[in-house]
Amino acid sequence: MQLMSLWDYILFPVYFFILNKIMQIYKERYLHKSPELKTYFILAFRTKMLCAFVFVLLTQYYYKGGDTVMYYKEGVLMNKYFTSDISNLKYLFSSSEAYCDFKERMGNTDHIAYLLNEGNFMPIRIVGFLSFFSFRNFTVITLLFSTFSFWGLWRLFQTFITIYPSIKKKLAFSFLLFPSVIFWSSTILKDTICMGCLGIMTSSFFNILLPGPKNKSNYAKIILFGTILFITKAYIIAALVPAFGLLFVLHYKSNMKNPFIKKLMIPVFLALMLFAALLSAPVLEKMLGNLTLDNVTATFEKKQQTYSQLSNTEEDGGSFFNLGEINPTPIGLLSVSPKIINAVFFRPYFWESRSLIMLVSAAESFALFLLFLFTLFKAGPFNFFKILFNNKVLIFCFTFSIIFAIAVGITTPNFGSLVRYKIPCIPFFCAMLMIINSKIIRKRS
Repeated sequence: MQLMSLWDYILFPVYFFILNKIMQIYKERYLHKSPELKTYFILAFRTKMLCAFVFVLLTQYYYKGGDTVMYYKEGVLMNKYFTSDISNLKYLFSSSEAYCDFKERMGNTDHIAYLLNEGNFMPIRIVGFLSFFSFRNFTVITLLFSTFSFWGLWRLFQTFITIYPSIKKKLAFSFLLFPSVIFWSSTILKDTICMGCLGIMTSSFFNILLPGPKNKSNYAKIILFGTILFITKAYIIAALVPAFGLLFVLHYKSNMKNPFIKKLMIPVFLALMLFAALLSAPVLEKMLGNLTLDNVTATFEKKQQTYSQLSNTEEDGGSFFNLGEINPTPIGLLSVSPKIINAVFFRPYFWESRSLIMLVSAAESFALFLLFLFTLFKAGPFNFFKILFNNKVLIFCFTFSIIFAIAVGITTPNFGSLVRYKIPCIPFFCAMLMIINSKIIRKRS
């Protein structure tokens, strides 16, 4: 499948120059007081652009297909509908069902079943829109997707260094330079959109709580990018809302003077979360689909069987893991949670790798495991959790990382897919370890 042409090699340096120039202007205007931040900003941006171009080459010469190609081709087709009749622009904001009906009327039924899902339709919308500014070029659109996710990660980094200014280098690695995060969020995928939205939404929420002048645009960003994130991958919002709620309660609890109310805040919050979950159960079941307890066992077993059958014929298919029998109850889910969390953060192991990409992922997981062990034993298990649960930012990182890891790990029993799906929680988990590490060092010194 020929995606690239001579135009890709011509347009890549042109658009890289334009985007780089925009970043240079931003750097000089807003980061001029900190040479260190200027260095991190340009290094991270250029690394992201490099990852984007590498992904373009891999898509053309190694993968030769997949979701990226489908999103691109369908998005370009949508843009052609726009340019053929300007009134078709309404489908940019319509439901996926309305667009699919229109597509069928135009005599094209390709990928109709897949496009009916609103989350799958979101990247196509964005490609269709970006095609107006990119000559419908695959490489250029990839660069624009990668730039969006970079901006989300940069906003996260800026927020965290406001709280922890003494560990900029460690946080730069966690948010801006973690290999799998920057690589898998550098192409035309839902994951790229989600990383950008997650970063902007989370930084906006923190900015509302942080001391200093309040910018009303933060509320608009939370609504806009939260909506896009919810449509694209609802389970990320499902993991994010409890973490946001807990952070909000802990923030105001620390400023509360009445001891009785302070003691009641966490139990009341948990009761309200439970009540809200029960009240919205029908909506949650519709949006989360196979993440509901009734469906999770069947979903996992079905995927496990599929990957097991593929293992004899496809390299990636053999990279599946077994959690054993899952009882679809809260206690049953809790019993397999340690296995799930281990699989998400610390696997695949080296001996489970069947390709170069999986070997790189194994090396990264092993490095993260060493960082976890180093931090745990340096602090001591008791002190580790004491530091963790006495800091509202660390509690937020821990809550989101664990809930998200369980949600994605139990529905993706395959390392080839999991290495991509897990990237939203990795920066927060890594940052949590870095912050605990820095607190131990400061306490000892």
